[in-house]
Amino acid sequence: MAGLILKSPYLKCDGGNSVSGYLRYIGTRERVELLPDDRPPTRKQEQLIRKLVKDFPSSKVLGEYLDYESKPTKAHASAFITRALEENWAQVQQMDGYMKYIATRPRAERLGDHGLFGDEDAVDLEKATRELDQYTGNVWMHIISLKREDAARLGYDNVKA
Repeated sequence: MAGLILKSPYLKCDGGNSVSGYLRYIGTRERVELLPDDRPPTRKQEQLIRKLVKDFPSSKVLGEYLDYESKPTKAHASAFITRALEENWAQVQQMDGYMKYIATRPRAERLGDHGLFGDEDAVDLEKATRELDQYTGNVWMHIISLKREDAARLGYDNVKA
């Protein structure tokens, strides 16, 4: 049986926090197609991981970090970097070094113009960000995920799944 990973963080919408930036990131980030890559991590990945662990010590308990520690590969490094950035988004969105990485990260596959979805076939990203800019409540972000091995076994290891 696959173990589900569930997180439900929230962002507070008050004039000082731009949560529409997070919506835009989630909607436009490239959906990674995980490819087997057992090569060692790049020097830049290692540098970024050291910075992430220093800036966000709680990221050391993430499963992706434990995977990276037990077997440091490019794929594990990429998975940890992505997860650590997502987990610490409120702070990350105000730090230029991280934003540059998000904008230029390698080995990604994009499906459509953005990754937002809902009950309807299409979500208007601009309309959604405008609505979010006006919203004053809390925005809950429910994240349900599987470990890479379980996703592959169940057929959820590609961008269209």
